Amino acid sequence: MHRKNNSNNCRQLELKLQRVSERNGSILCYKVVIIKLPKGQNLSKLPENPQSLQLSTHEKVHQDDGHGAYVAEAFTSEDFVSEVVIGDNHQRNCDINPSTSDRKRHIIQDSYANNDMQEVELVQDGVLAPSTNYTGYVLIKVQGPNDTILTKTSPYFSPILTGSPPTPTSSESPLLVILGVICGIILVFIALGVALYLIRHKHGPQYLENGERLGLTALLFRTINRNGHLPRGGPLSKIPKLGPISADELPAAFIERHVDSDLLFQSEFEALPDSFKDRTTNASDAPENLSKNRYPDIKAYDQTRVRLPAIDGIPGSDYINANFIEGYKSRKTFICAQGPLDRTVTDFWRMLWEHRVTVVVMLTGIEEHGQDGLTEEREVLHFHFVLWKDFLAPEQPSWLLRFIKRVNEHYCSDRGPLLVHCSAGVGRTGTFVAIDSLLQQLEEEGRIDVFAHVSTLRHQRNF
Repeated sequence: MHRKNNSNNCRQLELKLQRVSERNGSILCYKVVIIKLPKGQNLSKLPENPQSLQLSTHEKVHQDDGHGAYVAEAFTSEDFVSEVVIGDNHQRNCDINPSTSDRKRHIIQDSYANNDMQEVELVQDGVLAPSTNYTGYVLIKVQGPNDTILTKTSPYFSPILTGSPPTPTSSESPLLVILGVICGIILVFIALGVALYLIRHKHGPQYLENGERLGLTALLFRTINRNGHLPRGGPLSKIPKLGPISADELPAAFIERHVDSDLLFQSEFEALPDSFKDRTTNASDAPENLSKNRYPDIKAYDQTRVRLPAIDGIPGSDYINANFIEGYKSRKTFICAQGPLDRTVTDFWRMLWEHRVTVVVMLTGIEEHGQDGLTEEREVLHFHFVLWKDFLAPEQPSWLLRFIKRVNEHYCSDRGPLLVHCSAGVGRTGTFVAIDSLLQQLEEEGRIDVFAHVSTLRHQRNF
């Protein structure tokens, strides 16, 4: 038994079955019994004979923090299938009345007599719980002498955690090369953004003759001209072909953009939108919220910002510097947030609690610590990527790709939004979200559209 390797079906398990010989008796029914294990329990706590377990129903087993065994699938020998999916809400049943079978053979000696009085006949292959260990066994009903029904069980399956498939060991496949190229493209974009940040903070605000402050794009253009990367006085004349790039064309597209000191990367970055008429930042600019922003120029758009429950008598208590971001085809919702400050630690945990966040991705070093003052408990998975220094890119793109893969192995959409944060909640955070979404696009469409996706991200948070 193993978990389905698909982000949309991470709470489904696949079970491969082998047909049992009927030389010693006609098989009337195969039953797949699934066991939901309590947290922290392994197979050693189960009875040696699986038939000693009291069968329940899917509904009762999954109520609150329940556990136990239930029948998820049942089918006759004539309807035998070699593979079943557990947790897909589709089930079969079988008639075990021996009079319906014309075949009568002898049964093997080590079969167990079945107590039909204790059997629960309801078969239900309902949805599985996330992040929960499941095991089970196959129970076979055989027609014995004098129309008796005897049973035989398989050993327990190895426990499997929903949402955690085995990680492949191969790291040299062509797909990994393609993924590395994607990661490299995104990291070049973020490196340009980091350069802008350093320039802005080193030289201070820059203004045109009429007093208008230079935007990021204009500042990049002026800096490039100053450093001689482009002809002075000339526009960014060569823009790479924008639009989706197929998987086969990715390596060539990367090489083309990388020549001449990343000239085409710079040109494509220049073409990205950096402001939107339908986006405002009134909450970030409110006097009571200014101190909650780590950086004065990194604000949360009002239209997509995460709202906290307002506290009576406290202006701005519904504000935190974080935005909702939709992933590829809106299949995954992210919360992109700045790292908590001393004064916003409580708000940060309020956000996790109110929006039912159970997976947190941290892309920066540990800078502040909150105190545990909660009276309720909730399990939160925390993934910390420590190989990504501020203002730099990861030394190896494959490290980040493996990290993203590990996060997705433990994340299901019903676990709430996936919260991602770095320091400002922009550079490394946006890179993580972009790569994650582009990997999904590559898997489904065989192509990626970096420019369009980064533009969409900018429309949702002030990247």
